[in-house]
Amino acid sequence: MNISSSPGFDAPSLSVQTTFGSFGYRKDLLKLCSRVGPGRLTLSFSNTNCDGWRDHSRSTRGLFQASLKSAMGAQSALAVYLAATSNLFLIPGPLTAAQFDSDPRQAQDDTADYRPTYVQRDERRDNRLGRLGVRFDHILDGHQKLYMTAFVIPKYLQRSERNTFRDFTRYHIGGSAIYQRVNAFSPRFGATTIFGADAAYQDGAILFYNLKSGQRGETIKSDQREGARNLGVFIENQLTLDDRFLTTLGLRFDDITYFYEDHLDPGLNATQSFRHVTPKIAFSYLLGRNHSVYASLGGGVEVPAGNETAPPSTAGLDTLTGLNPLLDPIRSVTVELGTKQAAESDEGSLFTKLSYDVALYWISVRDDIIPYGGGRFYFTAGRTRRIGLEASLAAEIKSGFKLQIAVTQTQNRYMEYLVDSSHYGRPGSFANYAENRVAGVPATFYRFGLLFSPRPIQAIFGECAIQGVSRYYADDANTVAVPQYSIVNISAGLQPIKIHSARITLSAFVSLNNVFDRRYVASAFVNPDRGVLSKTPIYIEPGLPRNWTASLSLSVSL
Repeated sequence: MNISSSPGFDAPSLSVQTTFGSFGYRKDLLKLCSRVGPGRLTLSFSNTNCDGWRDHSRSTRGLFQASLKSAMGAQSALAVYLAATSNLFLIPGPLTAAQFDSDPRQAQDDTADYRPTYVQRDERRDNRLGRLGVRFDHILDGHQKLYMTAFVIPKYLQRSERNTFRDFTRYHIGGSAIYQRVNAFSPRFGATTIFGADAAYQDGAILFYNLKSGQRGETIKSDQREGARNLGVFIENQLTLDDRFLTTLGLRFDDITYFYEDHLDPGLNATQSFRHVTPKIAFSYLLGRNHSVYASLGGGVEVPAGNETAPPSTAGLDTLTGLNPLLDPIRSVTVELGTKQAAESDEGSLFTKLSYDVALYWISVRDDIIPYGGGRFYFTAGRTRRIGLEASLAAEIKSGFKLQIAVTQTQNRYMEYLVDSSHYGRPGSFANYAENRVAGVPATFYRFGLLFSPRPIQAIFGECAIQGVSRYYADDANTVAVPQYSIVNISAGLQPIKIHSARITLSAFVSLNNVFDRRYVASAFVNPDRGVLSKTPIYIEPGLPRNWTASLSLSVSL
């Protein structure tokens, strides 16, 4: 997968776009594409503001991006990327089911049962960070290529969270190098070998202060240094036969280490490392020019994020070490079978284009990371199993209709999961959640969309889409249910059209979301906090009510 936030362009241009909508939403974008000698320069700036539909949910964001790409002779290319952003968003917090039913717009506010609350703490995130990246591509000869990248990311993050004010000052540096060689052993048989390595390092200071009226107080509660280093080395070999049969064999080694220093209590200092080797094998076969079947056996390793490494306060672990000794890397084994096809129909057919994608998968995960106490700390489930079917269909009909369907059906269960129930105030006992459904994961996701673009004026379009998820649980015990929902969205617009001697490109759209104004739960806190007195779970993040968005974009060729 290769995702670029600054794609190439054919001709210099200046673009402006404005988008506005419900609840004070407004986004303005300015973008310039220009040639600079042999290179291509892209500059963009966007500013986004929203009042938010819930109390205490205002947000702002400014984003600047720049890229310069240039050839360096016939065999080399250099690209430099720069980005900087500043964003602030207030957090309204989750609600109980009773609060959601009475008024989903409310934020979690001061009550005897739920204090201290998100509004009391003025809970928010204020992030300022930048990124400088460089990529160098070089063709060694007709068979060999070299790709190298490097980046540096400074970060300054401030948070009001869990009754503390938190300052994070970090730097993140890293890079990668990939060597590729293509061999043609015969007209029928070829191979592509890829060998590479990537490395990154993050370090920085974290200061926790007391919270005073939602602002930073004068008392330092914690003075820490947290660092992480990761190194990965991999090799992959792709063998092709008759341009129809492809076999991929791969191997990757990961070595990740966390460092923790406590400047107030050096006895908590800790280091923890995770290492893993992941194999991969895959096969694919072309049944036709645009029709393939495939099978793969692989896996992966994922390590805890920085906030997931903190030890729980239960049994005093947070007074013994700065890193959670109970966490292990997440290791998974994945088996996948699938088929894909994209075809254009004959003149007499109802469909002009038809494509589909079907995949069956089975995933066994060891030491899946599970949040507790609203994300205050994390444990691992012994083993979880995920079995699923993913299917999508896209069809274009001669009358101007386009049908798009995407469905995911999964079964996600804990196979081995024994929890020390002292975390729920019952020391000495255990809870066995084997065979329970995995918390926070719906069994069904779906979207059905029908788009109409009349043949005489194909630049105009209209679309109606239905999307939703099935019922699921917010806790490992499977006692806190999150209801299913379905919402309907409609939109209409103008696809990019050329006007004024093709120097100006115009596009626009307007959309109405949640047309029938359904009240629904957009997401849920996993293993949530409970009320101090009532012990009622506080887990619901309400979805948006009926809302609209409109946008107008104008691009001028220079």
